[in-house]
Amino acid sequence: MIRRDDRGTATLEIAGMVSVVGVVVGFAIYVATVAWVVNGTHTAAREGARAASLGQDVDAAVQGALPGVSSDPTIRVFSGTSSDVTVEITVVYDLPLKSIKVTREVTMRRQR
Repeated sequence: MIRRDDRGTATLEIAGMVSVVGVVVGFAIYVATVAWVVNGTHTAAREGARAASLGQDVDAAVQGALPGVSSDPTIRVFSGTSSDVTVEITVVYDLPLKSIKVTREVTMRRQR
């Protein structure tokens, strides 16, 4: 009769679970990073629109508010009416798995 030995089974199960948990944690970190850069881009657009509405330097305001993983942003300032200013920012983020392009637009009233 052949006797079956169950030694090592728990080790294989743990190794399988550790790899699955590692992939899930890595994906969660990636999603959190994407959310962080999207939020940071929106904040930078808002700060740029605020600076433009106050007549200040838009580029400096945007660069100061962008997250550290960003490349050079494309900044466009529109003055559609005498009372509004719109700032549109496009940033390409080079993340480990994939580069993403984020565009945000914010409109604010000019301060007099």
